[in-house]
Amino acid sequence: MSAGRGGPGTVIVFDEYFGHVHWREDEFRAFQEAVAENRWRYEYLAFSSKQPVVRMR
Repeated sequence: MSAGRGGPGTVIVFDEYFGHVHWREDEFRAFQEAVAENRWRYEYLAFSSKQPVVRMR
């Protein structure tokens, strides 16, 4: 994920964020690393079986 893309109000829908064997090493990890590196703030808006919706703040 790039800090130059999106910003406050941007909504992200992940397709396989959690709910499978390697979820901690895949999309979840990449997003959390980008959040830490860029000091982003976000909130979860909704969840399904594997797919959260996140809004950047």
